Order: sequence, then C-alpha cells, then structure tokens
Amino acid sequence: MRAASRFRTPDLAWRIRTVQENDATRSAADLIGVSDQIGTVQEGRFADLVATAGDPLADITELEHVQFVMKGGVVYKLNGKVVPR
Repeated sequence: MRAASRFRTPDLAWRIRTVQENDATRSAADLIGVSDQIGTVQEGRFADLVATAGDPLADITELEHVQFVMKGGVVYKLNGKVVPR
C-alpha cells in the first residue's frame, strides 16, 4: 500500500491561493525584520521565483512545465532550459 501524498493537487492549489490572498511572504519578512531585503519582487532584493506559461491555479499541471526558475536572484532555468554554470 502506498503512502498518501502529503500535498494532493487540490490542497496545493488551495495553499497557493491562500498565500496570495494573505500576502504571507511580505508579512513573514516583516515579522522577522528583513522586509528591506525580501518579501516583494523588486530590484536589489533576494527572490525565489518559478514561472509557467499558464496559470497554475487554473491548471496545477502547469507546474510540470516550468519555464523560469530564480533562487536568491540567480537564474537556474530560462525558456524551459537549464542555465549552464
């Protein structure tokens, strides 16, 4: 018997919507005192981003086709291809 998935697709979509609605990223940055470095997407800040061609809230499978990944301001994937280091 397989273990149940910790994050079923409907749960993941709900969690994503909840974070967006509550603006949790900015609130967390304020809470730990680093809102001048993280919490919003803007020049000069650390950023972890994942981008898809479509809306993952409407179709969670969009996360299977990630086009862009940035972690800590460093691009790891661009136009669907891994960026060489």
